[in-house]
Amino acid sequence: MVSPSEIEDVYEISTFCLYHGFEFHITYDDGENYVLVSDYSPLVEKFNFTRIDKFGYEKTVPKDEVDLVYEKKELITDFFD
Repeated sequence: MVSPSEIEDVYEISTFCLYHGFEFHITYDDGENYVLVSDYSPLVEKFNFTRIDKFGYEKTVPKDEVDLVYEKKELITDFFD
């Protein structure tokens, strides 16, 4: 086990993609498809996302429809607070 005093930085790493030139968060990869998620914006209507809860939308797309997949790393400054 690692004690908190031994940890210097904590990061959250999230996967994103460009889909038709717009950035979306990828939540799942089943090998052939990605599940993209978004909050409401006109883009969810334009690309026929399905509403999954009060504010969330998702769409399953084939991997070959996605232009670029990349990760964003965000420093979590209040992890131990």
